[in-house]
Amino acid sequence: HHTDTMASTTPERSPTSLSITKSSAHHTDTMAPVDAPKLYMEPDLLPANYKPTLDKQKTLEAMWSISTLVEARLHADLGVVKCPAPLAFEATSRINDDLDGSEAMRAVGFHVTNIPRDRGVTKTETEAEEYGLDCEVVQSLANWKRVMLTHFGFDVGRGLFCESTSIRKGYKGDVTHSNIASQWDWEVRIDAAMRTETYLRATVDKIWRIIKDAEHMVHTKYGIAPSLPDTIRFTDPEELHAKWPNASIHE
Repeated sequence: HHTDTMASTTPERSPTSLSITKSSAHHTDTMAPVDAPKLYMEPDLLPANYKPTLDKQKTLEAMWSISTLVEARLHADLGVVKCPAPLAFEATSRINDDLDGSEAMRAVGFHVTNIPRDRGVTKTETEAEEYGLDCEVVQSLANWKRVMLTHFGFDVGRGLFCESTSIRKGYKGDVTHSNIASQWDWEVRIDAAMRTETYLRATVDKIWRIIKDAEHMVHTKYGIAPSLPDTIRFTDPEELHAKWPNASIHE
């Protein structure tokens, strides 16, 4: 309920693949990915004859290198500090984002009984739930980040970022959308004087420079050629509509 306004953006990382897991035959408490999981999307949506540049271990190393660089630069360039992100919210807290409000986008829910269970003991009697609660898996941290700005008392120009993992069951899987969204979220407190297009553009340019520097690191360290433009172009709905007046919103 603070009067200052906030600016935020979400630089999304590559979509996380949805896979099916199975228990190891010799280690029942470990999980291993299935070699051929159930298809998550139409096969023709994937690039034809795609071959990865790096092997699986090098890919993991590259992902870690990118994460380390980006997080250090978010802290240095945007004035944000890393904060652990929640996996779920109490259902009546109204902190979770219901996205478009449709049934398809309703959050995945589960119930926590908060009743002690002795390992390996099956109880046949029904026990009263004194502290049970319904929970929702995170769909978006938009509201939560604003709550955290107040909770930690950030000054104007300072804020936080986190690694967000959310489940969005209403999405249709393709090469840019996943039912599991893994991304960086950040939020900075700004005042009325900073609520300008100039400030917005300057912030976007900072983020783009972080992305470009990460791309340069990947090229230098792993030999993957850069493909992103040096600068980012700004546009708005009016300009797009004037250029393509008959196109749909999705087009």
